[in-house]
Amino acid sequence: IHQEDAVWPRLALEGGFEAIVTVKAYVNEGGIIFKAIAEECSRLHMGFERNTVAAAYEYKYKPTLHGGQPVPVWFTYNVEFKF
Repeated sequence: IHQEDAVWPRLALEGGFEAIVTVKAYVNEGGIIFKAIAEECSRLHMGFERNTVAAAYEYKYKPTLHGGQPVPVWFTYNVEFKF
């Protein structure tokens, strides 16, 4: 329903660094991210992980339905920082 773009870390932007961050997120029955974890990052210690997780908490999803009822789910997605 709503996706917030992650902010590009200033030092990475100035240095011309790109990255891909893999995020594992838990979405509750209401479609709200309850927990988000940066599982993997192609360029560590530049702030990509922190900024990606911060943006994940601003996401809003349609609840996943099972048998017609909303259920919580874990899912994984990638965020790419590319010029």
